[in-house]
Amino acid sequence: MKRYTLGWYLGLMGLCMAVLLGCGDKPASDPEVEGEEKVSEALLYVIVPKLDHEEVYSGEAVQKVSFAEGESAKDLTLTDVQGHSVFLVKVNTQSSKVAAKDTGHGYTTPHAVSQNAGEGASRALSLPREDAGRAVSGNFVRGNQTFTRYDHTGAQEFTRNLPSLSPTRGLRENPLAAAALASLGDKRAFWVQDKADQWIQLPAVLRAVSPHSKVWVAEENYSELSEGETDNKLTQEQVQRFADKFEQIYQYETALFGYEYGGGLSPTDKRYGGVDGDPAVHILVYDIEYDYSPTQTMGVFGFYWAKDYYDQATLNTGQTTMKTNRAEIFYIDAFFSDIVADAIYSTLAHEFQHMINFNEKALQRQKISETWYDEMLSLLAEDVISPKIGIDYAN
Repeated sequence: MKRYTLGWYLGLMGLCMAVLLGCGDKPASDPEVEGEEKVSEALLYVIVPKLDHEEVYSGEAVQKVSFAEGESAKDLTLTDVQGHSVFLVKVNTQSSKVAAKDTGHGYTTPHAVSQNAGEGASRALSLPREDAGRAVSGNFVRGNQTFTRYDHTGAQEFTRNLPSLSPTRGLRENPLAAAALASLGDKRAFWVQDKADQWIQLPAVLRAVSPHSKVWVAEENYSELSEGETDNKLTQEQVQRFADKFEQIYQYETALFGYEYGGGLSPTDKRYGGVDGDPAVHILVYDIEYDYSPTQTMGVFGFYWAKDYYDQATLNTGQTTMKTNRAEIFYIDAFFSDIVADAIYSTLAHEFQHMINFNEKALQRQKISETWYDEMLSLLAEDVISPKIGIDYAN
């Protein structure tokens, strides 16, 4: 058994902080950096949570992982890490600069974690050299089953590369009269991606409203006859709960972070209601990525995509196939809404922070938060708000 000293612990934390400092906001007009070489090494640190704790980790406290020429990823398996903190420190040994968005990330492989992990549990840690996969943004436990939430890579990539589009171009201010806003029972077709990532129009019906939200459900994902939680269909009671929960989230989150575009303004303000003139935030519930399975345990729970702030002509100038829905809108998965509803309410808090952050930083101040910082704020929003809306910390 090894015992870590105070000096070792503080020294290592100093190194980790040195790596992390200075990674907050960047101007929306950041220039491209030069250099084709990416991250060539990664250091893995395992730190005990208490200074005098007898650690049970069986491996080396510090491991160095080097990448061969052309190698894109490595997998490591760590044992006896329960109760420990694992830090990944990326090191650029090349002489050229490397953009933060090109340095990849480390993430745990969900299926490598036992359902009831105790001492001696194993985790497979993937260390991509470049961002070639999805980032895991949360595991949610229900009974003895774990559900893993993935980030939507397209939405993240758009915000990362926003400098190619001016954050003030294509924004339409208060274009709709109140009489033209959607009412309960109205139908609308939304642009979404199918299983092959092709853009299709999905018919949906407005099923629930609150002062700050409108919940649309794809016709194929709604049924008042639904009695089970694995049929990928929601009832009216479930949909209304979405609107009610978001109303709770809205009051807490806007007090913490600010407002979405068009929110928190007087009706006489020309920006009131945002890009579609509707003061409500839209929530579209459907089968995200069309990957539904009755036994599904992982996937995209929900996402926010800043593309919807731009008109189609502006997106087309960026030589992209993306389609815009011209609204402040979230996309939420129907299956996970049914089987792990609390995880979806938490996801709404997570995504709402992204929506607020985009307005407060990109639109109002022409700044772009680094992805890690933006994600940290969203996880903070989940932690702070979840217990206030009836979600136990254990989940």
